[in-house]
Amino acid sequence: MWWNDKQLQKFQQDCDMAYDTCNSELLLELSEKGYDFGHRESFEKMLRANYLYCAATSLSGLIEISFENLKGDIIEKYYEKCIYLFRTARDCCKNEYKSILSLEDNNSISKMNVNQLYYRIIVNYSNLLSQSGRYIKSIESLNELSNEAFPMVTGILALKISDYSYYDISHRKIMLYQAFQMLSKVLDDQVKFPEKEYAQEQFITYSERILKALGEDYLSQQYSLTDFLDSHDDMDDEEINYRTWFSQKGLALNQLNDIFLDMQVGYDPLHLPSLTEPIDSPIIPRYHGLFNQIKQEYVSARFWIYEGLTDKSTHFSDKDVYLVNTLDYPIYGIGIEKIKAAYREIYSIFDKIAYFLNKYLDLGIPDHLISFHNLWYKKSKGKKSRRQEILSLQRHNYNLNGLWWIYKDLKNISVYENKHIDPILEKISKVRNAMEHRYLKVLDYFDSDAPQNDNRTDDFAYIISFESFEKLTIELLKLTREAIMQLTMIVQTEEDKRERSSKESVDFVQPISLSEFDDEWKQIW
Repeated sequence: MWWNDKQLQKFQQDCDMAYDTCNSELLLELSEKGYDFGHRESFEKMLRANYLYCAATSLSGLIEISFENLKGDIIEKYYEKCIYLFRTARDCCKNEYKSILSLEDNNSISKMNVNQLYYRIIVNYSNLLSQSGRYIKSIESLNELSNEAFPMVTGILALKISDYSYYDISHRKIMLYQAFQMLSKVLDDQVKFPEKEYAQEQFITYSERILKALGEDYLSQQYSLTDFLDSHDDMDDEEINYRTWFSQKGLALNQLNDIFLDMQVGYDPLHLPSLTEPIDSPIIPRYHGLFNQIKQEYVSARFWIYEGLTDKSTHFSDKDVYLVNTLDYPIYGIGIEKIKAAYREIYSIFDKIAYFLNKYLDLGIPDHLISFHNLWYKKSKGKKSRRQEILSLQRHNYNLNGLWWIYKDLKNISVYENKHIDPILEKISKVRNAMEHRYLKVLDYFDSDAPQNDNRTDDFAYIISFESFEKLTIELLKLTREAIMQLTMIVQTEEDKRERSSKESVDFVQPISLSEFDDEWKQIW
């Protein structure tokens, strides 16, 4: 069996030795060798997954050891390759889980060995995400294992929740309370795990910090989520179903939804932090107005997607509309068109985020040129190059760096051998471009492995199955949500810097308090 493979075991030992001795040249050599073995089709799937994991950890070890001596573009190339390797190894494990489930005896030994590798992949992958500024994606990845008996995951997740609470002052106590309870479980003397000896020092440091901030009386109480949040007893079944749906999928504009999936967090309180602007700025809160629009477009698109996915009835607007049966089981009707319209809407939010940052960071990109792509790149004499002003800001604002990595995922921008950073997200831009410029056909069933020159396939259309389209749409919603929340974190970091500088300057004034736009006003009068 793959877990007893002697060659693999020797390779793992070599990787450990190279890291322990800080041998950066050997780590790079082993990473390249692991990459090669991990892509050999003749090797068993889980053997490939192990080699890919070893390649990723060797390369991330090299970054750690040689960080001060590496150039920025080399570090980014290595990070990108690590993310690709971890994701590919993770997907191998997920496919192996499916294979195990299909077996009649559901081999427990095989599953145990897959678990051991999968857990390590997720922990290391999550750490890499947070190092690149993507805290939200990092927490989401760890939450995959939060219900599993893997204490190290619980401890690391608690640390990330604690760090993340900095960006949500209104929910900070809830988040820190949850992090403290998780750390207490992991630090219990009865809980044993291999990594505890070297990890517990950091766990204790965080635990003591939370204890100092909130006090023992508060932290010793047994609270549930409902003890912290207002109840919504006035909701009918339709609203409860909707809010349950988007909270369980982690789609609320609410930091608590990164930690809890209960219906109680199915609301959208996220907004910008207090802003300090030059004294000669217009009275109208321009940035809050733009952020209002971004939020409204997101939550409206989210609801249209929910309606399109859940309402299976024929709408009266689709009756007596003559369409030809094209014999390939296409899906028509207002439901699928709502999802398509929402897909376009949420995709366009990335350009609005770029417009916001162009104004807020005073980048000076002309309004008619601003886009999510042009936020990062500019053309000079026909050549594309990175904007140096945004690169400089990224070095001092890791949340802006996180948005850059979201851009790379969305647009499949990579510097590493044209390897897509996220294989799942590869199709998102293709589907959007087909809807805008070509012709997207969603079929009730479509074999994506069928040859494209098959005469039974509509070669005018970009074809996708409904199941795949649904998954892509939810992934796009999640990515857009992450980008919106990342925007508020970028602003928070910049405002912290401006607050420090404003104490030495007379050109800035303190923020003005703003009131809430009432729900009753959200209609066309």
